[in-house]
Amino acid sequence: MNPETILHRMACIWVVTCLVLTLTGSSFADSDQDVEKYKKMLASESIKVRIDAAKYIVRYRIEDPALFETMKDRLAGGYAQNQTNHHHMDEMAWYCKAIAVSGDDATYGNLLREVTRKTSSMNLKRHCGNSAKQIAVYAKVKEAVDTQTATKSDLTQEEIEYIAMLRSKDPVAMRNVAKKLYRNPSANDVVTDVMGEELLGTCTNYGGDRNMLDALAWMCKALGASGKDKYHATLEQVISKTRSEKLKKYARQGIGLL
Repeated sequence: MNPETILHRMACIWVVTCLVLTLTGSSFADSDQDVEKYKKMLASESIKVRIDAAKYIVRYRIEDPALFETMKDRLAGGYAQNQTNHHHMDEMAWYCKAIAVSGDDATYGNLLREVTRKTSSMNLKRHCGNSAKQIAVYAKVKEAVDTQTATKSDLTQEEIEYIAMLRSKDPVAMRNVAKKLYRNPSANDVVTDVMGEELLGTCTNYGGDRNMLDALAWMCKALGASGKDKYHATLEQVISKTRSEKLKKYARQGIGLL
């Protein structure tokens, strides 16, 4: 193993250690204490604190009807206001992302599509449009978790969610998982195996979608960061199968990390 690879692994371990020390319990838990904390943050007079609350809700997928309703009301009443104010539009965009976590298209989908159609902010239009699509992804993730829980799967809830997102065919969801696995290279083989399968299955059939290409590039990096030699063959297949020079480059970088 070369010195650069050792340094990369040490950096990854340091990041994971910091996360473990700063987070209590599962990152997907939504205890009453957490919900109350985020309610207070959303009620803050500081726009930064409100944005941070929405970010945490997305990051840890906190599912609580009261939180979603608060953000829905804020978004409905605020998206047409101060559309040249970058900070205000950023807040609205994060509400869109956080509402999507609900996976409830019937309740929140119409608002997200309305905002996408009517806002004059291109940044908000982009993020809200993506969020409208993400609702279906989150719904599939919740269904996968419920199904696996009912069958008493040996996988953790986090692992089940990662697998569902990798199989969703949604480039944003796939990229987000790949980024997390790149930064946490100790993921279960079951998860990284699925990522390898999806990478091979999509690398020649993504229709020129730049977002999907970006997701595939991150998947190459994540497989490399795993340090698992078995993915050397997977990345070699990507190089031989894809026509994208960008993807070939990241597959080679992944091999260099193994």
